[in-house]
Amino acid sequence: MSKASAAKFVQAIMEDEALCKRTENTKPEDAVSFAKELGYDFTLEELAEAMNEGRELSPDDLASVTGESVIGGRVRRKTERKKL
Repeated sequence: MSKASAAKFVQAIMEDEALCKRTENTKPEDAVSFAKELGYDFTLEELAEAMNEGRELSPDDLASVTGESVIGGRVRRKTERKKL
């Protein structure tokens, strides 16, 4: 099992629309089983690492995690009301 195999599987999903659709809305455990049918060999943890490797969070990603939003270059809490 290897993270390299997981990375190749993730790359294949990104490059192959049919494969992408096949794995869309699939539980991670089921994606690992499906990948093994295709000849890939990795664990669920290795898949998670491969999916997150090299990915930087955008301001919108961070906002969704922190409950804030980015408006006009200014970070605002979602509970902050817009003043008229």
